[in-house]
Amino acid sequence: MTWGAVDFTRGQFAVDRQLQKRPERDGGFVFVPPKGDKPRTIRPARLVMDMLRTRKQEQLQDRFRAGSAWDASGGTTRIY
Repeated sequence: MTWGAVDFTRGQFAVDRQLQKRPERDGGFVFVPPKGDKPRTIRPARLVMDMLRTRKQEQLQDRFRAGSAWDASGGTTRIY
């Protein structure tokens, strides 16, 4: 999941892609449509949204501390 899928204002996130493992020669991990090609919206408990908000802040702080060493390929778009 990426931060673009999270809507903190509405307290929900979209599940419109899943991470799929492929052989390294085929690019390793890639995002693909969800099973059944059916995106959905999830409204988790407030605690989960609070944890996501905290994680986003931690990532931004990590990026600031890392400076030019920050790996932009994962950047601050991915949640994990």
